[in-house]
Amino acid sequence: MRVVRLNIALPPNIVGGIAKSVSAEIWDASLADAPAVLLSNNLLHDVVLIPNGNLETGLKVPSTSAKQILIARVHISMDGSGQIKHGDLLTTSFVEIPLKLEKDRLTVPVVLIN
Repeated sequence: MRVVRLNIALPPNIVGGIAKSVSAEIWDASLADAPAVLLSNNLLHDVVLIPNGNLETGLKVPSTSAKQILIARVHISMDGSGQIKHGDLLTTSFVEIPLKLEKDRLTVPVVLIN
């Protein structure tokens, strides 16, 4: 088991405020013809957002093989519903977690959903 620290990079085009929830997840996306499997998740509540700021969270990940493809997903829900809505922030690109991370820290950019 290892802890992967996600550094969630907030964009400059957001209005500062409080997000009701921040969901950070790590998925195993190794199988081409099967859905990804959720390995770890962390849900934060009432998080302060600052334009161009960063949020950090740690997720425990089970031991994996070099053949596995792990990805990070982040959804910042302004109303806390967990549904993707206008004004939320979301990962919109494939963010792979290398088998060996420098200090087990990965920057995960999110974009504003308009």
